[in-house]
Amino acid sequence: FNNPLDVVPSKTEGDTFYVADTGNNVVRKVLLSQNEVMDFAGNRQVQGNDEGDGVNALAARIFHPRGVITDSLGNVYISSEKGLIWKVDPQNEITMLAGKSRKNVPADSSGLDELSLQSPTGMALDETNSILYVADTGNHRIVA
Repeated sequence: FNNPLDVVPSKTEGDTFYVADTGNNVVRKVLLSQNEVMDFAGNRQVQGNDEGDGVNALAARIFHPRGVITDSLGNVYISSEKGLIWKVDPQNEITMLAGKSRKNVPADSSGLDELSLQSPTGMALDETNSILYVADTGNHRIVA
């Protein structure tokens, strides 16, 4: 690990948790019963913007993952320093949920894909109401 910033247990796998391994540009999956640590999302590349929408999560570029959270369906949500929120489904396909890494998009833009986040970190999920709350650290606010 290199500068891990967040750790969260899986809600579907009892002996598993996920770590935002920020310094390695990857989210790691830890299997306690097997004493195993493996890359789960991110290709460890350090140059360029986040990319990889619709591909296997291990092929995606996630610059400095900062936060990670899971849901009861087996999805894993990741926030990155570049201002994006990613969702990895149980088949390990990654999709962008929110954020743009462009600086010229207003912070109060209406669409999630146009929402300008700056270094989002912590997240909380209200599964009953299907709301993902994000600590938009650089903009000093919480967004949903």
